Amino acid sequence: MEIILAALALALGYVGAVAAESHARHNARVQLRRMVHDERIRAMDKGIPIDEIPEELPEWMSDAAASGSWLRIVRISALAIGLVLLLGGTGALAGLTLAGDDELNKVWSMSLIPIMAGIGLLLFHRLTRAA
Repeated sequence: MEIILAALALALGYVGAVAAESHARHNARVQLRRMVHDERIRAMDKGIPIDEIPEELPEWMSDAAASGSWLRIVRISALAIGLVLLLGGTGALAGLTLAGDDELNKVWSMSLIPIMAGIGLLLFHRLTRAA
C-alpha cells in the first residue's frame, strides 16, 4: 500500500510540475502581449506611424500555441502515468506470483488492471504524436 501511495504522489507531483510550467508560460505570453500593446499605444500617442497588426499572429501570440501546449501536457502526463502503472503492475504481478502464500497466488490477476491501464495510456501517447 505504501508503494502505491508513493507512486501516486510521484505521478501527482509530476502533473503539478507540468501544470505549473504551463501556467508560467501562459503568464509570460500574456505579459509579452501586454508589453506589445503598451508600446503600440505609446507610439500612437506620440504620433509615430505603426504597422498594422498582421492577420496571422506570430506563433507565440496565437491561441493555437496555447491549445497545442495542452495536448503536449496531456501526452507527457499520459506517458508518465502509463509508465508508473505499467511498471507498478508488473512489480505487483511478480510479487503476487512469487509469494509463497496460496491466497496471494490466487489474486495475481488483479495486477493485470494497472498493467492494461498503463498500456492504454502508452498507446494514447504514441497515437497522438504529431505526424
